[in-house]
Amino acid sequence: MLRKLASAVVLFFVLLLPALGLGDENLNPQPKAYLPESVFTFQPVVEGNQIVHEFIIRNQGGASLNILDLKSG
Repeated sequence: MLRKLASAVVLFFVLLLPALGLGDENLNPQPKAYLPESVFTFQPVVEGNQIVHEFIIRNQGGASLNILDLKSG
């Protein structure tokens, strides 16, 4: 009887974990963008001077990350 109950509990959690999003992430890989620095404040510059800043974007997910559009603020 105890063995059946333990098997039922294990089966319940095996079926429940993916529904809660707590299962193996490799079953449904998703891209996940990570920006160590998401905001940068430029210092005042003389009008007409070109200034450049590079943002690093890392994909920490299990699928390809496609950046389709960028907008500056």
